[in-house]
Amino acid sequence: MARPLWCAIHLPQLPLEAQTLEAPAAEAAAPSVLAGRHRVLLANAAAATVGIAPGMKLATAHALIDNLQVLARDLAAEARQLRLLGWRLLRFTPNVAEHTACEAEHPARLHADDTISAAGLLLELGGSLKLFKGSEALLVELFTTLAATGLSWQAGLGHTPLAAWALSHAPAEISLTTLQRSQSRSTAETAHLFRQALETLPLQSLPLHPALKEKLLAPGFRTLADLTSLPRPALGKRFSKALLHWLERLLGERPDPREPITPPARFHSRADFDEPVAHQQQLLPVMARQLQELENYLHWRHQAVRSVRWQLFDHQGEAPALVVRRAHAGADADTWLTLADRHLERWPLRAPVLSLLLTTSRPEKIEGHSEQLFPDPGERASCELLLERLASLPGLHLQRLHRCDDHLPEQAQGLTDPLLPAADTPPQAAPHARQPLWLFDPPQPLACDRHGRPRWRGAALSLVGADQRLSSHWWQQPQKRAYFIARHPTEQHLCWVYRAADGWFLHGLF
Repeated sequence: MARPLWCAIHLPQLPLEAQTLEAPAAEAAAPSVLAGRHRVLLANAAAATVGIAPGMKLATAHALIDNLQVLARDLAAEARQLRLLGWRLLRFTPNVAEHTACEAEHPARLHADDTISAAGLLLELGGSLKLFKGSEALLVELFTTLAATGLSWQAGLGHTPLAAWALSHAPAEISLTTLQRSQSRSTAETAHLFRQALETLPLQSLPLHPALKEKLLAPGFRTLADLTSLPRPALGKRFSKALLHWLERLLGERPDPREPITPPARFHSRADFDEPVAHQQQLLPVMARQLQELENYLHWRHQAVRSVRWQLFDHQGEAPALVVRRAHAGADADTWLTLADRHLERWPLRAPVLSLLLTTSRPEKIEGHSEQLFPDPGERASCELLLERLASLPGLHLQRLHRCDDHLPEQAQGLTDPLLPAADTPPQAAPHARQPLWLFDPPQPLACDRHGRPRWRGAALSLVGADQRLSSHWWQQPQKRAYFIARHPTEQHLCWVYRAADGWFLHGLF
């Protein structure tokens, strides 16, 4: 059985970054604060450089800088970014849970605008150590993935979820050093080492509510070791049962089950606009963000989709949906966005759009493939990609030849939509090994000379080689044919002719 090892990902700036990440680059770099009840709750780096800090009055912040961007809290954006990050981290472990603040950290009676409860994720990594060949390789890849998200984060490791969460608020060296010391140790010894690391933490750095911290600091307690040395009944009676339960879960003395997040079977993303969007090209930035979320969702599951669907909503309700299809399943956001842009050029809006919902077809499993080490810069794009781009051009109607399960040559091929998925069954082999690409539809009847040879363009044809016999459609109208390759004496054409009960026919040219 794998020893327990939890990793906590603390996202201190998520309520602010959830909105700035979705904004244009110029707006994201501008000084921004998250405000509530006329006070600053969070400030980005640009605002912090001029002296703006959490807890400051909003009027004072405006006095420090003129172009300050004030944002209100968007719980939907926070939940969306946290959910997307959780789905992305499922490649490291199936046990990824959102951190839920307990009563000791964020009392339920506290108003949501008074303070910001810490947001983050909890990952159980004990069962993944063998897969990644050790904790070092696992943590390097995990931290690399987190660094690419654009979010501010702090990580902590521990033997319980709350231990990892508490250490994520302390310098990372504490938990990393403890993990290194616990290598090749038993579960009990590992828990003892993490407990020693926790007891060195100052109470001021613990993720507890500020009012509870002041209550603990008043008698002179300074570190967590000062609390663990006290009798538990007295500790709970003096401060609160919430603190006692938090301490027991922190040290592993009380069970602390966490419900892992479960991604949906199909991806969906909804975007609501503050102002109605009147032009279809203004939808592209939102579509690009949704498609990037879709690419991340599919990439770590080795999946792809054949079609995406945007349902538009306006003041009249559901507007006509925009459906983009591809010739083969794909997950790359750039190609999907290019095709969507082509469709939008001929997709007039009946009314300004209020919201946009992205859904997809059923995901398909795709096999991994190796990229070329030295790709050819002059290599042509694949025929499937060219077909997708041609099919999205306005006014161009394409059809693709496909093989049918029929022995009659004129019925062995058909026309179909080039973006429809291919049949699941493998194509049947051609009944004739030597069959021309150019067939006459219908076959042209031929006259015969006095020797019974077929004539075409004023001359008798010379038969070359043996015949190939075909007998088909016995259940409907029986067809019996003997096919020959024939040569025209003057034009040197190779013809494909056959003899049936009602005479000779020219079926194709080589």
